[in-house]
Amino acid sequence: MGFRGNNERTFAEYVELDIAVNDDSPNAYIYKRLDSETNKPVRERTWYVGIPIPNKCNGKRLSLRTSDLSNAKKKALQKVVNIMSDLDQGVDVCGSKVQVMIDEFLSKKFINVRPEMMGKKEGGSKSITKDRYDNIKGKLKNYFIPFVGANTIATNLKPKEF
Repeated sequence: MGFRGNNERTFAEYVELDIAVNDDSPNAYIYKRLDSETNKPVRERTWYVGIPIPNKCNGKRLSLRTSDLSNAKKKALQKVVNIMSDLDQGVDVCGSKVQVMIDEFLSKKFINVRPEMMGKKEGGSKSITKDRYDNIKGKLKNYFIPFVGANTIATNLKPKEF
C-alpha cells in the first residue's frame, strides 16, 4: 500500500504504480474510493486510476471497472501508456474549459448572422438574426457560465446536472 491518505480518510485502498507520464510527474496510482459503493465490501469495490499530468492540468482520474488488483494494474498501465502517446502527439488530454467552449461556439454561430434587411430565404435556412445571436450570447454569458463555472472542464459536464 502507498503513502497517500494512509488509507484512513482518502482512499479505501491505495497502490502506487511504477510508471509516470513523464520524468517531471509523480507516479500513477490506483485506488478504491471510500465514498462510493459503500454497500459492498472493500475487496469488491471498483478500482480507479489517478494519472498526474504536470504543466497541463491536475491529472486524470478514470474508473478501471474491475475489482481484481492484477487486472486493475494491467488496465491502469494501458491507460497511462495511452495518455503518454496522446501527449507525445500533442493531443489535449485535459479537455477544454467551458469559457473556451462557449467562445468557440459563439464565433461559429456569429458566421450565421444575416444582415438586418435580409430574410430567411436570402440568408439561408441556417441563418439567424443579430437579435437572436445577442439573445443566445446573453443567456450563455449570464446564466450558463456562472451556473457551471468558467473554468470547469467541459467534458466533465453530465446531462443530469441540467
